[in-house]
Amino acid sequence: MLRKRQPKFDAVQKRAFEILGQDPTNRSGSHNIRKLTDVEKGDGQWRLAIGRFRFRYDIYDQDVVLQYCGLRREDTY
Repeated sequence: MLRKRQPKFDAVQKRAFEILGQDPTNRSGSHNIRKLTDVEKGDGQWRLAIGRFRFRYDIYDQDVVLQYCGLRREDTY
């Protein structure tokens, strides 16, 4: 659904996968990545934000597992 409604989605998704493949815990400090508090593994403990897009994922040893990808709501803030 995102692909149909959001023409930028493919480019953003590609960028997200590049970031998650290189620096999923944001050791470089150059990405908008946060470890979410009070979130269990399997529910997306980590969040990457690129523009209005949000990617929630978990890290298992060397594997990054994407749990959610979507848009931030307009009324969030």
